[in-house]
Amino acid sequence: MTTLGHRIASIRRDLGLSRAELARRAGLSVDVLAAIEKATGRPESRVLSRIAKALCVSAIRFFEEVDLVGRWRVQHDGSRK
Repeated sequence: MTTLGHRIASIRRDLGLSRAELARRAGLSVDVLAAIEKATGRPESRVLSRIAKALCVSAIRFFEEVDLVGRWRVQHDGSRK
């Protein structure tokens, strides 16, 4: 299962950003960002918004599920497909 933190880290790496650079752009400490990416911290919505802005993506992208064969997928409206 991919966590919120794994998605953020994946987007960050895809953009070629270090954890320190993303933390700086989002106005966070490296320790806070590391805790979020390692799923040991639970970020508030305003923190997620700052991370999304720093990554130039919508925060919705952090919650999108990857289609997996034979598994339910939760849609944005909460229904199952």
